[in-house]
Amino acid sequence: MSARTPWRMTLRVGLSTAFVGVVLVTAGVLCAVLVRQMHDQMRRDLTARMRDVASIAAMGISAPLHAQVTRREDEGAPAYRALEAHLQSVKRRVPELRFAYTVKRAADGRLVFWIDAETDEQGSHVGDEVTVRTPTLLRAFEPPFEPRVEPEFYTDKWGTWLSGYAPVLAADGTLECVVGVDISAARVAEAEWVAVRAMLWVALVVTLVVCVVGVWLSSRIVRPLALLDTAMGRVRGLHLDDSTVIESRFREIAQMADTLSAMQSG
Repeated sequence: MSARTPWRMTLRVGLSTAFVGVVLVTAGVLCAVLVRQMHDQMRRDLTARMRDVASIAAMGISAPLHAQVTRREDEGAPAYRALEAHLQSVKRRVPELRFAYTVKRAADGRLVFWIDAETDEQGSHVGDEVTVRTPTLLRAFEPPFEPRVEPEFYTDKWGTWLSGYAPVLAADGTLECVVGVDISAARVAEAEWVAVRAMLWVALVVTLVVCVVGVWLSSRIVRPLALLDTAMGRVRGLHLDDSTVIESRFREIAQMADTLSAMQSG
């Protein structure tokens, strides 16, 4: 029984496979880098937007009007209703916001909710304690009073959020309250996934086009090399007859060999 001839990859298949492999690896690395950069840029943009929204919301809060609300029974008072209406208008102008509210430091040092745009069971009432006090929220009550945004998402009993805070100052420069605005982590993740999915589709189309062009170029490169290999094989076997069409200088070599043979026979 004759030994089995080992399988060897042809030059065309090998070159095409190598080209496609390089394209796929390069595309994968570039996609990973671009996705990370896009994610970071989207987070930076979101942080800036949350800071701006919180600042704009705080500009519409009157410190003297806010100070008129002193207890839960004041929730039906004109001052409370006016401030509630302002926070609700902020939510209408920024649809991605889920909550808008103010927070005060109580006489006993606790942080408590004061004005809330929500009117359903998820809304807080005057004096309800803030159960999740993040370092960013605590710093918002310390000088210098300036807008701040959570560096990461955090979780409370209402869900997982990214929050921005802005101070409301009294005429004498003291802090009356802090305005908070929350956006849901699910809303952010959804927006990020839409952007990533669009980029991946573009990358897939570009990669497929490049792969097709690469395979075509590989065939164009291999064709003259295959002709050269055939010519070399015929030269090694001294098959230098004119019936072989050789697209190279080996055609001239065959003609020279025929001339020399004729001269020797003559």
